[in-house]
Amino acid sequence: MADPITLEVFSDYVCPWCYLGDNRVKQLKENYDVTIKLVHFPLHPETPAEGRTLADMFGTGPEEIAQKNARMQGL
Repeated sequence: MADPITLEVFSDYVCPWCYLGDNRVKQLKENYDVTIKLVHFPLHPETPAEGRTLADMFGTGPEEIAQKNARMQGL
């Protein structure tokens, strides 16, 4: 019998890439005998409580933000 496997997933709940990865973690849990341990890992802990705009955060304009959003929606 194999030793139990625990997968520690470090994720930021406001990160769109982390959100996309969540489905893969769920698939692992469904297909394998693995325990998932979620660990909150803020990628930008300096973000104020009221939030920030993406343009401000990445130093880009609205056109580039729209392109990034379209790319994320297509994944």
